[in-house]
Amino acid sequence: PNRSQIFKPQVTKRKSRIRTKISDFGSFIGFKGSEDLGEGLKAVWQLEQDVSVAGGGASQWGNRESFIGLAGEFGTLRAGRVANQFDDASQAIDPWDSNNDVASQLGIFKRHDDMSVSVRYDSPEFSGFSGSVQFVPAQNSKSAYTPAHFVQNKQNQPPTLVPAVVGKPGSDVYYAG
Repeated sequence: PNRSQIFKPQVTKRKSRIRTKISDFGSFIGFKGSEDLGEGLKAVWQLEQDVSVAGGGASQWGNRESFIGLAGEFGTLRAGRVANQFDDASQAIDPWDSNNDVASQLGIFKRHDDMSVSVRYDSPEFSGFSGSVQFVPAQNSKSAYTPAHFVQNKQNQPPTLVPAVVGKPGSDVYYAG
């Protein structure tokens, strides 16, 4: 055999089955802090901003959970763009903020947004239990909020309770968790 034929690579053009994609799954940058005011009272603050590593992104500064507040033995009181209890509870099961293709397409994870103006109180822990309440003024209410209701899953199976917030579109909304 000819030496040039042995070492000459053969190139074949084929359509690749490999798919590449850049996703940022809820990327953000945030800053938070506190200042001791004495006698067990602290001023607390937080500023978070969405960051899109895939290009584009949100233009409003502090468009994620951003607030000022007070914390002490009585609990924590925060005002500003504060996450609601649904958002807090879903962090453990949805670390991608419903931005991953599988979860959002299947409708498994649905989140409620942070409210741009709200006041939230989180109690301290009492014997392993804690709670929180949140007030959202009427101008923040969204038509997507519906009362709790039951959904029939499949025949011969009991219906599932779908919890939601209490309130009507255009009215004040109250959360309890």
